[in-house]
Amino acid sequence: MTMRTIAIFISLGLFFLKLNSSFSKDLQLQSKVSIGELAEKLSKESVQIKKDSKLCSKVYLDFLKQIELQNTFVRGEITDERKAQQIDLFHEKLFGWLTDKSCVWKNKNKSVQLKLIFNYFADLTYDENSFLALKKIIYYRQQFLKNIYINRKSLLDFKITHQDFISLRLPLPLARILTVEAKNWTQKPSARKFSRLNLSFQKNPYQSLSRLYAAEELSLPEMAKNLWTDQDVQLIKQQLTTVSALIIDFASVAYEKKTALKLTKLEDLVSAGILQLIPLNYNTGQSFKLTDLQMLQTL
Repeated sequence: MTMRTIAIFISLGLFFLKLNSSFSKDLQLQSKVSIGELAEKLSKESVQIKKDSKLCSKVYLDFLKQIELQNTFVRGEITDERKAQQIDLFHEKLFGWLTDKSCVWKNKNKSVQLKLIFNYFADLTYDENSFLALKKIIYYRQQFLKNIYINRKSLLDFKITHQDFISLRLPLPLARILTVEAKNWTQKPSARKFSRLNLSFQKNPYQSLSRLYAAEELSLPEMAKNLWTDQDVQLIKQQLTTVSALIIDFASVAYEKKTALKLTKLEDLVSAGILQLIPLNYNTGQSFKLTDLQMLQTL
């Protein structure tokens, strides 16, 4: 074999290697899922589902499949109110699909579907770069949790337990989003001061931008004052408190099954080995009390 022939084979090998790499990148791009597109598909299939109430949404089943495959979702879809309203339509359907008995997916129980939906909500916070988008995602999650809490008794039929809620992920990448947003501000603190701001935000995410800046004796730009407010922080606390209440409510069912006794104090959940500790009430900053559960009835 001549040197020229060897060179040709090497060139062909490099060409096919590059082609394969390019093809792999295309596949990765195709794996990104657009919730906007799913919302459009949903509106088209709604007519067919109305005709046959036993049909489960193919859009929903495809959605679960994409999460299980750990495919990522298109970044930055929630760019304005109009786009947010379109995506709202999709998220509003999630609870209905979760509790729809005709929506059986791979013969897996509903707790698997619940976890996949929350994995999606958790990952979605990392796929967005604005406080507007983050607030929308938090709102979607809260509506989903609210529906679960209101209908929690019926969810027992789907074998969902307190363990399913303990494992829920509710991340808040606030410091990263602040870094991205601040790039567009005309007034910026020095790099050293901004680094201190970010560190403070990471240590305590339950504070508005106004309070964050005030604690560091800095002035928040006027254009940023409504980006992340005390009201937004309160919604986050309410969301985490709702999860705590769901853990306690479902744990109390497990307690009654295990002991044949009605729960009279939350400490019994720990002594009975149902929970390792009493969940936190983020509204008060203290461990939950049995009387705190009444508060969620007014959600």
